[in-house]
Amino acid sequence: MKHLLFGLLLTLLLPSALLAAEVINLKVGQSGDKGFATYDLAGKVGEREAEVSVSLTINGEKFPSEKLTLTGDFGKKIKTGVGKRIVWDILADIPTGFDGEVVWNVDTVSSSPTAAGTSLPQASSDSPFEFKELVARDKNTGMLWLRNISKESVNLSKARGVAHKLKVEKYAGCSDWQLPYLEDLTRIFSYASAAGYTGGKGKGSPADYFNAIGFTGITSDFYWSESIDPNYGFPHEQRMAVDFEDGVPARKSIPKDYLQFWPVCKPD
Repeated sequence: MKHLLFGLLLTLLLPSALLAAEVINLKVGQSGDKGFATYDLAGKVGEREAEVSVSLTINGEKFPSEKLTLTGDFGKKIKTGVGKRIVWDILADIPTGFDGEVVWNVDTVSSSPTAAGTSLPQASSDSPFEFKELVARDKNTGMLWLRNISKESVNLSKARGVAHKLKVEKYAGCSDWQLPYLEDLTRIFSYASAAGYTGGKGKGSPADYFNAIGFTGITSDFYWSESIDPNYGFPHEQRMAVDFEDGVPARKSIPKDYLQFWPVCKPD
C-alpha cells in the first residue's frame, strides 16, 4: 500500500438564515487508508432529523459526495444527536494515494423554505458588534471578526496559512485577513469584562460572552495572536497566545503547540 499523506483542515462553518439544524463540533482525521469526520447534529426544539450534505475539497478542487466513496451519517433524514460519523475510503477514489490537503465541508440542507424576513440572531442594540451572516463588525474599530469559528487546534504556521487563504479569497469581501494582534484581542476582551464575563466568579468566561451575544464555536482555550517587533514593525516568529477562559495573554510560555485561532480582517 502506498503511503498516504495529506493535511486535514476543518471548514469554517458558515451560518445561514435558511438552516434550522446545525452541524457542530466537527472534527476530522485519518486512520490507515480511511479519512473520517465526526460531528454532532443540533436541532431546534422538536426537530428530530435533518438533511446533511458533505463534500471534500482535495488540493483545491471540490468533489460532491456522489463522486466519492463515503459512508455514514449524511444524506436525508439524519437523526439529530451526537456522535455522527462519515468515513471516506481514500484508496477507492485515489488508488495511488496523494500528497496534499483535504478540507471537509459538512453542513445541513434546509428541508423547507424559511418564512420571509427571518434573520440571524442579533446582539442587543448596545452590543459593540454589528452582526452579519458571515462576520461581525466591531463598531469601535471597524475590524471584522468571523462569526462562526471552527474548533480545530493547529500550529501557528497552519493558523497563519488559513488566515492567508481567507485573504487571497477576499472572504466576506475583505482582503486583509490575518491573525489578530494581541492588542486586538485585549480590546474585545474589555467588552467581555465590562459585561461581567471575567472568568472565575464572574458571569462566565470571555468565551461564554462571545457565544452569548451571537458568535458560535468560541471555546475557553488558548488562541494564537500575532505580535509586532518594535524594531521592525511587522509580525515575526514570536509565539503569542491569549486564554479565552480569563483573557490573560501567555507572553512567554505557550501551554502547547496546537491552539485555536480566530482570523480578523481590517476592511479596505
